[in-house]
Amino acid sequence: MLTITQLSLTLNHQTILQDVSLQIGSGSITSLVGPSGAGKSSLLRCIAGLETYTGTISLNQKPLDAVPTAQRGLGYVEQDNTLFPHLSVEKNIAYPLRVRRQPITKINRAVSDIMLQLHLAKLAKRYPHQLSGGEQRRVMLARTLIYQPTIVLFDEPFAGVDALLRVELVHLLKTLMAQRRIPLIYVTHDLAEAEFLSNSVIVLRDGKVETHQTWPEIKKVTNPWLQTFLNQRF
Repeated sequence: MLTITQLSLTLNHQTILQDVSLQIGSGSITSLVGPSGAGKSSLLRCIAGLETYTGTISLNQKPLDAVPTAQRGLGYVEQDNTLFPHLSVEKNIAYPLRVRRQPITKINRAVSDIMLQLHLAKLAKRYPHQLSGGEQRRVMLARTLIYQPTIVLFDEPFAGVDALLRVELVHLLKTLMAQRRIPLIYVTHDLAEAEFLSNSVIVLRDGKVETHQTWPEIKKVTNPWLQTFLNQRF
């Protein structure tokens, strides 16, 4: 379980996040939504250990700030292509296991398995510049999941991908996460996509948690601002 308690973040004398407290259960898929500038990406960066914040973040009752960032086992995928341009697809995917000094037989088996699942086997020897945008996203997904992270953080990973391919990628992601039972926090501006993918939704507003509920619950709210936000986007 991921537990966030009274988390606040200030950058350049500006309050980005204020008194954020949340609990996210093991194996759950949670969407993180809200207006632009609400603090969604900043919250993911705090969880990933990329920002200095006040408050506490614990994973399975262990404070994350007591664990070096590289040892936290978090999977973090941003909008941008973060593949290594000088490595082939299979070597990009294998990279997390190589830096963890896993046996080569285990690496080869894991890479082969996940490339089959993500329909990447025919692309194994290609380099990132030879891939389409959708193929690059699948490689990034494979590289993130190959080492069985404790939690996965996705910050609009399919932004810029055409609509039909995006639907395919979201369906694939949902299947993979269900198989692995790894908790996922997924930032998106698409509420229909969020509802399809996730069990619950966190709505941020001006750096604060407006609500954290299941989808059936959130559709019954009487909060005027929240109703307007949801109606504008469904």
